[in-house]
Amino acid sequence: SVSAVAVNGLVYAIGGFNFLLVPDTPLSSVEVYDPATDSRSEGVPLPVPRGAAPAVPLGGTIYVARGFGYEGSSYWFMDRMDVFDPQTGRWTQLPSLPTGRSLAAGSVSAEEFLVLGGRNDEAKAFQTLDAAEAYDPTTAVWSALAPLPGPREAPAAVSASGFVWLAGG
Repeated sequence: SVSAVAVNGLVYAIGGFNFLLVPDTPLSSVEVYDPATDSRSEGVPLPVPRGAAPAVPLGGTIYVARGFGYEGSSYWFMDRMDVFDPQTGRWTQLPSLPTGRSLAAGSVSAEEFLVLGGRNDEAKAFQTLDAAEAYDPTTAVWSALAPLPGPREAPAAVSASGFVWLAGG
């Protein structure tokens, strides 16, 4: 349930869960790997611990949307999106994704952050989603896209050759 992205030659492992604790605990940790020096370091932690959150590199920054949090005795779907700027070392909160979800895929298309599928828990009745939404960083606005051909929970997505490829789920 960790997210990983590469920006400016560095690989960032973001959030996830510590499954050694009971209950499983979301993490705020960010670990940075530099393949040029084969070295690891601690990055700037997430503002709020989370796991299973889609993350993408976009314009030299890292966008992380929603995910699972844990409070008291239950998990909840986070209602926030954050962006990290490696140049300044700062996280900034952005407008929340309209559809509550976790276990979604993230990708980039036409300089927008896409969030695809996932699982929703709005009524405590887990529902797999076919929802697809795009965030435009220049306008700070989310927009709905055509739904996926079918609902998908925990799919993988990649952008290549002008297409977004969605697999599994």
